[in-house]
Formats: sequence, structure tokens, C-alpha cells
Amino acid sequence: MTGQLITVVGAGGIGGNLAGGLALAGERVQVVEVGAHLEAIRERGLRLEGSRGEHVVHFESIVSPSGLRGPLPLVLLATRGHQTAEALAAVAPHLADDGLVVSTQNGLNARLIAARIGERRTIPCMVHVVGALESPGVVGRYTEGELRLGEYDGTVSDRVRALAARLSPAVPAQASGNVWGFIWCKLIHVAQNLATGVVDATAAEVREPEWVRRILVAVELEVVDLATALGVTLEAYERIDPAVLVTLHDEAGLRRALDMLPRASEKGHNGTWRELKRGGKTETSATTEELARLGRERGLPMTLMSELHQIVDGIERRERDMSWDNLRALRERAERGLAARVARGAPGPVSKTTGSFS
Repeated sequence: MTGQLITVVGAGGIGGNLAGGLALAGERVQVVEVGAHLEAIRERGLRLEGSRGEHVVHFESIVSPSGLRGPLPLVLLATRGHQTAEALAAVAPHLADDGLVVSTQNGLNARLIAARIGERRTIPCMVHVVGALESPGVVGRYTEGELRLGEYDGTVSDRVRALAARLSPAVPAQASGNVWGFIWCKLIHVAQNLATGVVDATAAEVREPEWVRRILVAVELEVVDLATALGVTLEAYERIDPAVLVTLHDEAGLRRALDMLPRASEKGHNGTWRELKRGGKTETSATTEELARLGRERGLPMTLMSELHQIVDGIERRERDMSWDNLRALRERAERGLAARVARGAPGPVSKTTGSFS
């Protein structure tokens, strides 16, 4: 695997830091981008700023999707979630027979990738890198971050271990026998995080009121219930101890869950806020829609997730403003959900099944 060309599709906050870090480590890197960001990288290189200092990185190749040629041995797909299908349409015809696509994205996009190219050529990955596309040709990095990789079926293989070692110079990476547990726990974080982005204020300002933080926990719990229904054993992510959420059944547990919530975003405004400010379709919308659909398939109402999807959709269509009213619309449902959970008392044994899901 060493020495093979690495193709990074999408050079934003995640992909740009991966591509830049790998190139600085001596890897052969091809970047796939579009528009002004593509032209800026071609003309001036990719400027990396932030926690690892400032660097200007040049790549072996910088192409648009239509400029891709194969065979491609290793692809890091780092587009926004709602762009996955379009990116795959460009990549799949050029992927080598034994080539791999790593979903270095938020959400459950590895499922979509596997449906197109097969589970054997798909590597799910939990990405924890706080970065941002600051301007065309410039990517910021706010944390060192980490990656967790595994086979699609939830196992660890020699190729996954080798891949983790190869990616580590860019972002510290580990092979995991429960990659889906990490991905789903990040989804808990993503769900509450996206709820804070529907208000035109900083993440710290939105998360300050107690009533908002209670909504965020209620949103988290919908994702926890869905993961449990799917038989996923959740792994810790950032401040989230999944055991606190899985076993939440009284006011003391609720207080612990509230205390686990982040207080701010390293970027000031989180990714959802930035996407909604830019306008158009967002990754957030794709995430809420997928979680709501999966929940309904398993008999879970997912009322908060469905309402959040409608709110985000309304903002995208410019039919709603980014305001506190969006969170107030969730408050009554959230409180009913929290009250019902506390009233039920201690839950029974929780499934500890580890592996993939479909």
C-alpha cells in the first residue's frame, strides 16, 4: 500500500487537512475539487493554518471530478455527506479492482459507498478533526483530532492496520474492531451540534441556557435509542460517555448528561451554522433525514429529528430565519421525552452486540 497514489476527494476542513498532512509526510497525493477552491490550489497551493502551524502544500495532481483517471488504488472521500452519491459517480469508474474508498466523512455515508462499490472495497471511518475551509485555497485546523477505521463488517484486518499507520502523520489513526460504535457515538455529538446551528449566534451563546441544553440531551437520546435498536455498542467520543445516556433513567442521570454537553465550538460557529449561512443544501439536512428514516423503519418516532429536519429544510429554502424560535419549537417535545424516560425508571439489560449493521 505504501507509495500508492492517494486521491482525496474534497479538500475542505477534513479533506484539506488529510491531503495536506499526507503530502507533507511525503505521500503522493491527488486532490479532487471544484470551483474557486480548485483554482486557488492550482495557482498557489493549499495553505494550511492553525494548530500545526502554517504550511503551503503542493500536490502531485489537482483535478476536477471530470479529470479523474484510473486505476485509483486508494480514495479518501471527504465531501459533505449530501455530495456522496455525486462523488461516487466520478470515482467508481476509475477505482482499481482492489482499490479502497475510505469514508472520511460525518454520518453514515459508508453505507451508500458500499451499496455502490461493495463492502469489501469500503472502509468506514470515524473522523474527529475540527477544521474549516476558511477561504478558497485556505484550510484551518483547530484540533489534532483522531481517526478510527475498521472493516465494513466490524472487524480489524492487516490492511486496516496498515492504512491507519499510513494516515497517522496527517491525523492520528487507530484500527478498531468496533468502528460503527465510534461512528454512532459521533452521530450523537453531531445531532446535538446541528441543533445549535439553527440559531444565528455562536455555539457558546446557544448552549448557555439550561432549557436549550435539555433539548440537546433529548436530541442525543433519540440517536442513542436508534443505535441501541440497531444493536450497536457505542464507544466514547469527546466528552460523551455513552453509558450515561444508555442508562439515563432519573434526574441524576439527566444532570450527568447535561454536564457532558460541550459549551462552545473551537470554530466559534459550528459547521451547521456555517453551511446554513452559505445557503443551499447542507450536510445537516442529509443527516437528520437519514436518522429519521432509519428510526421510523424500526418503529421509533424520532419526533425531534423529524422536526429538526423540517426546520433545517425551511432555513435552506429561505422560508425560515435562523432564530431562537427554531429551538423553542422543539422545547415541548423535548421535555415530554425527558419526562417519559425518567418516569419509566431503570431500563433492562442493554444489548452488547458489536459489529456492522444494515
